Amino acid sequence: MWPDWTKFTKIKHYTEMFLFNITNMHSNAAGVRVSCPIELSPTGVVVKYGDPVLVNCSTPEIQFYGLGWEASQGGTGLEVVNLLPWTVERLTEWTISPFCFFSSESSGQCIKHLHLIIYKTIYISGDPSSEMEVEKEYKFTCHIPNVAPVQNLTVRWYKGGAIIQTDTFDNPAKQPVNQTSDLKFIPTRQDNSASLRCEAYMDLSPDGPQLNVSTQEYNITVVCMYIIAHFTNPFHSLFLYTIKVRLCSFKPHICKRCQVGTGMRRRP
Repeated sequence: MWPDWTKFTKIKHYTEMFLFNITNMHSNAAGVRVSCPIELSPTGVVVKYGDPVLVNCSTPEIQFYGLGWEASQGGTGLEVVNLLPWTVERLTEWTISPFCFFSSESSGQCIKHLHLIIYKTIYISGDPSSEMEVEKEYKFTCHIPNVAPVQNLTVRWYKGGAIIQTDTFDNPAKQPVNQTSDLKFIPTRQDNSASLRCEAYMDLSPDGPQLNVSTQEYNITVVCMYIIAHFTNPFHSLFLYTIKVRLCSFKPHICKRCQVGTGMRRRP
């Protein structure tokens, strides 16, 4: 008599029935553990969120009850076929965990899980840089919004062509998250006219693409601190002059003084 397969319509029922098979092994009638006689093609897929997906489950067995796919999108019932595709026109379930199941009277039951990664195309934005004072600490932030899976993300900071900081992330979430990477930067004279940028890199190999996006380069202008000088005009003792000066932008081995503003107020 054929078993009642309606009870396998929910993942929790499969978990109860096939808990001993989670290693993709099962026992035959003689009690010998053998490999699960089903194959997935491909064995793993990387799919962009909202894109279609197709994976085949097949078996070389001749006498068996059937094959089926269990998934929150595109699941099938038990079908007596040797090849059963799992197809979804638009994959939108971040936590989906599809598996193919097999059962026969002589060999028992087993399942094989599909290795599946869903990702979103990355894009980034960076805080614009501004004129910097020498040996003063600045913070740059690289924003990577709505990225998934974040544990596959690496952010690298570059000064010119050299990597000065690398950040990775341990968050196991499959859903998109808004990720940031901060760079603390203390400019020196030698950093004048250098450039900073951040690059987001996502490695989805071996089944998927390798993605990378970079911010625009921010050119650094390094200046010295402002200097404010007060003095009295010896010929007009009633007035006090204030001159605001700063050291101009650095050039190799040159640092000039220039007047950027003057003010005058009457002596009290």
